[in-house]
Amino acid sequence: MIAILVFVCVLLFLYQIIIYPTFLSPLSKIPNAHPTSSISSLWILFKRYHHQGTEALHEAHQTKGPILRVAPNEISVNVVKGGLQTIYSGGFEKTNWYSALENYGCLNMVSMLESGPHSVRKRMLSHIYSKSYLSTSQSLLAVATSVIHLQLLPRMAGASQRSEPVDIYALFERITLAWNASYIFGAQASTSDVLGQTGCVEFLQLYKERMKHLFWRMEVPGLTRWLERFFIRPVPKKCDEAHRELEKKVLKLCDGAANTYECFPDLTPNVFLQHLDKQHGFPLSHFPLVYAQLRSSLQRQSPKAKEGLSEDRRHEIASELFDLLIAGFDTTSQTLTSLVAELCKPTNIHVQEALIAEVRSLNPPIKFNKFQDPRESMLHPLPSPRDVDALPLLQAIIHETLRLYEAVPGPQPRITPKGGCTIGPYTNIPGGVRINSQAYSLHRNADVFPDPLTWNPQRWLDSNGNFINNGEMHRWFWAFGSGGRGCVGKAFAMYQMVYAVAALFSNFRVRDGGEGEGMVFRKEIGRESEGQVLVLLECID
Repeated sequence: MIAILVFVCVLLFLYQIIIYPTFLSPLSKIPNAHPTSSISSLWILFKRYHHQGTEALHEAHQTKGPILRVAPNEISVNVVKGGLQTIYSGGFEKTNWYSALENYGCLNMVSMLESGPHSVRKRMLSHIYSKSYLSTSQSLLAVATSVIHLQLLPRMAGASQRSEPVDIYALFERITLAWNASYIFGAQASTSDVLGQTGCVEFLQLYKERMKHLFWRMEVPGLTRWLERFFIRPVPKKCDEAHRELEKKVLKLCDGAANTYECFPDLTPNVFLQHLDKQHGFPLSHFPLVYAQLRSSLQRQSPKAKEGLSEDRRHEIASELFDLLIAGFDTTSQTLTSLVAELCKPTNIHVQEALIAEVRSLNPPIKFNKFQDPRESMLHPLPSPRDVDALPLLQAIIHETLRLYEAVPGPQPRITPKGGCTIGPYTNIPGGVRINSQAYSLHRNADVFPDPLTWNPQRWLDSNGNFINNGEMHRWFWAFGSGGRGCVGKAFAMYQMVYAVAALFSNFRVRDGGEGEGMVFRKEIGRESEGQVLVLLECID
């Protein structure tokens, strides 16, 4: 009797673990990324743990097709029509993979799993991050003027005069961090003890420590919690401590912004800006625009809005702004570094010279006078955002860099809806299945981007040299995601990049500055960017 019971149990086990998922599951018709994918997730987990998952999936797509089964309950999709469009514009919710990105124990736009609450929050901020708003914002233009004339160009000019190679990645990290912090919290934030000369170095060190080991909390959160019950810490204590220290620093930035916000009686940021125009000695760049917009929007929702800022609301605001600050500087600095590294290559010197000619045609020009006090340079206005944004070669260079050097190259998981769905030719895919696309593979489709591993800005220009604004390449271009959960800061990131590149190449040529360490950018969550890109800056008279 016992033998029969054991035999039945073994059969049930084999059916559940091997027979059903391999032969009978609705997912069994989908090609496997790896021979074990139908029965185990160990292959992809192993690859992701070693920061190889993105490239492993890409290789599998190249040999086995655009839709693959990655694990018993996971699918990878590398096709736009019937695939990416269905997933990311069809209301598929996020998985708990994103829960690890909460701050202060509070949800933010990235960690909100359901689209409803996310849509409410996004509407609070989408206006001040929209391209139409940014292109006319005098507040942001004041921030850009301050960052370019007081930080970016003086540092580059100093290195040029000393003929010293510059670690361009470290420079762009600090510049983009200051730019984002100034727009979110006001320009004082970039010179505060949190992000000033020494504070910025500590902030970046904590951020890089925090990025380590995210694999455990994102990919295997249940196993991680179980191990921690037995005092086994797959995530070192110093990683969690780094995150808590970053939370303290961002909360301090929020409190500084709150002091400015509370100096004015109205709760509408546009009204604040009208007041600031009339306040002698209070520059527009010092206004904490994003903080004010989020706080006023949240308070209008609350019946107790006039009773002041509760501790819960204080943390809710800080959680959102923490994510906007981190995401904004990290991705942009990586893209700018890759762009400059490409233009340093001997094969791309002609592209650099063409870019220099294009950005120096701007009126007024973005000029830096090494004999002038940088504060006097602030008196010279920047060209308008629309004029800088309209430069076709500049746009082509940035788009090609975003294509080949994606700041977020890896999977962005969603979960199939309860009623099931159809992906490509595969019907009856059940609910609760993790499903992903990744920019790394979408951007390397040779049918859309011929010779995809070559950095070629010309692919984005027509025969007359005009930037191509639509078409198949744009449908496959996924540097900022898509759908309602796409990057809210896309236009802001582009604003920073066009101005930073225009300012740099209006004043300097760049050349390879030596071996450096070679830059390794993140292809997997938990892999921090590391290394150096050393360049020599030659001042253009």
